[in-house]
Amino acid sequence: MGDHLAATRAATQDRTARARALLATADMATLAAAAEARRGATRPVEPPAERYQPAALPAGYRVLATDGSDIEPDRHGPALCYVLNLGWAVIEYGAAPHAELGNAPRLYYRPEDLYVRDGGRQAPIQGSRLGAKRSVSEMQRLAELADAPATVPRVALSDGLLLFGAYWEGPEGFVRDYFIAQFKAALEQLQARDVPVAGYISRPRGADVMGLLRLDPRHQAECARCAGQSPTGECALEGLADRLLFDDLAPGERSALFESRTLAQHYPPELLPRFFYLNVGREVARVELPAWAAERSELVARVQAVLVDQCQRGQGYPVALARAHEQAVVSTGDRQRFQELVARALVARGLPDRPSEKRAAKLARAV
Repeated sequence: MGDHLAATRAATQDRTARARALLATADMATLAAAAEARRGATRPVEPPAERYQPAALPAGYRVLATDGSDIEPDRHGPALCYVLNLGWAVIEYGAAPHAELGNAPRLYYRPEDLYVRDGGRQAPIQGSRLGAKRSVSEMQRLAELADAPATVPRVALSDGLLLFGAYWEGPEGFVRDYFIAQFKAALEQLQARDVPVAGYISRPRGADVMGLLRLDPRHQAECARCAGQSPTGECALEGLADRLLFDDLAPGERSALFESRTLAQHYPPELLPRFFYLNVGREVARVELPAWAAERSELVARVQAVLVDQCQRGQGYPVALARAHEQAVVSTGDRQRFQELVARALVARGLPDRPSEKRAAKLARAV
């Protein structure tokens, strides 16, 4: 692997340089029209090549952050259940600094907890669906934390995308609708409290802006694949992540804003995620905001300044998110103790605590 990466590094740098040159001379109206005509998933909101320096940090501010961990349901275990552990951090800086750290583990075991149901259809909450439930719970907790009054500007931070579409496999529209409705309700609560929420993605792998550049007529004139003339041809921009495109941002500087329209049919316009890339000092991160916040320059500037400050305090990562993660983490020892507690609870009530035969066979050492 190392040899392959070393051998392809020069080619990657050359392709990145070509992408940057395309971005530097891109016309916003042309890209927007191309995205509309080709039903592109991304459109520019600001001139694509613009860079924005951070504004002055507020004299005082409050940052709210949540994170979550889980113990998956185990169909081979003695009882079908799962755990969500939500962690949070509220940190205020300024004249009256203070911090609140906490977590709230919850056990789910009732039938209504274990499945998403719609009429005669049902889907078990596990895997990506459990990830969706965890993300919803994190956003709901952020909305609850925003209920507390504040005398300083606030920013809410979420670990991950605000675009909620990547948590299920297959044509499960009722599952998607179930979770998106709750997620949108939490986002609307934050909007009602005028608290901008930012989804923070460390080392992002997305290629939304690269995809937008592939719709540029100048690129399509040179790329038969992107022009639809040669499906098997090579594209110089394929496989490049957006963070490479913005790796030359100065520390504290952000890129232009772009809008993600992947789930435009499921989000109201004011909640559609918009994003920018931000050099936080040690890496280029992706930051997502709902459209209502991204349309207000003072809120975009607040989020940018606060994230730069948070990453300086956290040695490269927002300190509030790091503290929330510490509260949320479920260790291997925690998982083992949980299984022991489940077994004890069953035995105490005269219920069977034996796992499935497959699990029992794996635990046994027989030849």
